[in-house]
Amino acid sequence: MRLGAFLFFLVLSPMAAQSETRPLVTATLSSEKTAVGQPLFLTIEVLVSTFMPVPPQFPDFDQAGLLVQLPPRSGSPLSRRIDGDSWSGVSRRYRIIPLQEGRYSLPAAEVLVTWAGDDISTPQQALVPLPALQLRATVPEAAADLDPPVLAAGLELEQTIEGGPELNAGDAITRTVTATISGTTPILLPRLLATDSPSAALRAYPAEIRSEETEDRGKLAGRRIEQVSYVAVGEGSTELPEIALAWYDLSSATVKTAVLPAVPLSISPPPPVPPSPAKIIVWVLTALCAGAGFWKLYRVAAPPVKTRMKLWQARYMQSQRYAHRKILAALSARNLFAAQSATATWLDRLPDAQSNDTKPQTNEMLAALGEAQFSTRVPADSKNLWRRALLRARRLGVRKNDAKSVYLPDTLNDD
Repeated sequence: MRLGAFLFFLVLSPMAAQSETRPLVTATLSSEKTAVGQPLFLTIEVLVSTFMPVPPQFPDFDQAGLLVQLPPRSGSPLSRRIDGDSWSGVSRRYRIIPLQEGRYSLPAAEVLVTWAGDDISTPQQALVPLPALQLRATVPEAAADLDPPVLAAGLELEQTIEGGPELNAGDAITRTVTATISGTTPILLPRLLATDSPSAALRAYPAEIRSEETEDRGKLAGRRIEQVSYVAVGEGSTELPEIALAWYDLSSATVKTAVLPAVPLSISPPPPVPPSPAKIIVWVLTALCAGAGFWKLYRVAAPPVKTRMKLWQARYMQSQRYAHRKILAALSARNLFAAQSATATWLDRLPDAQSNDTKPQTNEMLAALGEAQFSTRVPADSKNLWRRALLRARRLGVRKNDAKSVYLPDTLNDD
């Protein structure tokens, strides 16, 4: 029995001596449970008893549902005292952010380590295994209905508008939305500005999204900038829609909503399209042809028309109607001599029978006006004589100018 134990010790002693010089690799999670969007950290340490001529090759832990990042200063040198000896190496720190609720497994992996052995000129290599690790991401009950679940310590939205609100067809307006978040990465924020147009009157041209992330003592923050330009292609009233983002406040354990108001717009109709040069030439030629035609027609038709107009005017001035209008004009102006002359002309142009019947009445009317104007005995109603004479002359003219003239022998003083 003692001989067997001694032989076993002799066999294991070289292996134990060799294992003491192999690299020591450890993997540690800062926590096995976190909230969606809240980071935890995986730290891998690699130590050797001598030194590493080249850095170790670390595995890749990317997988769906997890955002795996290397934060600034993720790698650093380190040293440890192991069994009284000084070991040196490096550490790498991964930041792991769950994007969805659920359980995640970081599968077993290997680290390729190169280190100097007893013979420094001959480096050694080994694939050192890492165990599988488990983590869980949860969502608070109050944030269970959020899609996507945005869990943060603070969130603010602001927007700027360049252009508008009154646009003409072809004008552009640019909407820029900035989301500032603390307590998590801005990568978790959903898209705030839609890439499609809010109405048929606008055409959208989205710009590339910009994200800026910062870290201060392990606390994440950042901002997300989205910008869309809209070109007016229609007319009427429309708007850029309201933006509302619900998020869970980790400090107060409540759901809040950040809101940006809608932007009303008024688009005027497009100006008329200017005619093409070809249309302008056609219009000019048509106008010239029409003008030439009208000029020729005028040269042909104008002389006989002018002759007929002169004949008509001469006949009208020799008519009894024209003479009667002169009587009315003279009475309206209270010009007795002009009234007498116009009355004589009118009576001459009446048929003899009508002239003989009318002359006593006109003589009576003119005599009364003459007496009122020149006699020293002015009638009490002299102020109304001219008005009554005008009315009487109108009645006589209507009757005498009518082919079926019927008149009454009214006296001058009748109203």
